[in-house]
Amino acid sequence: MVTNSADIPESLDLASPLWTFAVNCWQIPGVESLCLTLQDNGWSVTRLLSACWLASRGREFTGEPATVRQWREQMTTPLRTRKKALPKQHPALAALRAQLAGTELEAERVELALAWQALRALPPAASPTDSTLALARHNLHAAGPDTHMNQEVSERIDQLVTLLFSDALLHTDW
Repeated sequence: MVTNSADIPESLDLASPLWTFAVNCWQIPGVESLCLTLQDNGWSVTRLLSACWLASRGREFTGEPATVRQWREQMTTPLRTRKKALPKQHPALAALRAQLAGTELEAERVELALAWQALRALPPAASPTDSTLALARHNLHAAGPDTHMNQEVSERIDQLVTLLFSDALLHTDW
């Protein structure tokens, strides 16, 4: 069970390159909206960003360790659910909702740190001739939920790849 603090390494790098990549991606206009739309369709934003980070390094996304999935299921998702249960415009609940949003962000940061520990050791992609865009699309499909990929979701994935892998972004070392 991941919620036991003994399961979280003391050396967990909360400021990992994966976290930096995620923060920088989130600042690109349109990325937040696309990611949250995909999240509403059952996708994990941290899996999406992990898959994109791997693609930016020429690596294939092949899954995630159980500790990352357990952390998401036991910590991140319940915090998000509680936050979403509070009305956005309710003045008496605004401070609580903001506090939950901050706590959810910290849970996502831990989730990305756990992912970083596993993903940094992955070997390079089997076929180095794959373009980064093709690898990014492949990784995003691999990181997606086990649900039917409809046209809208497929278009969102293409938009996300386009936003994240523009020429300017490809030459930025995150």
